Amino acid sequence: MVCMVFKDVKTVSCIGAGTIGHSWALLFSKSGFNVNLYDVSDDVLERALQNIEYDLQTLSEASILDKSSIKTIMGRIKIYTDLAESVKEA
Repeated sequence: MVCMVFKDVKTVSCIGAGTIGHSWALLFSKSGFNVNLYDVSDDVLERALQNIEYDLQTLSEASILDKSSIKTIMGRIKIYTDLAESVKEA
């Protein structure tokens, strides 16, 4: 049996990229985790990335987030339409 401690977690998979899924992806990525964001639809994934970037811009404009960190946060998010691939590293 494999016992994993939270501090050992480096990558998180979010299954579903709708309203809740993309919000979790943003939270985990902003917290320093690599995120594998999965959905069956390429359109939903693209919209999720647009929404995440928009939300990060909003946080920046509200002085909650440094604008210079947006690229780094977005860079931690990978998108997948293959469920097995999306959970491989998580």
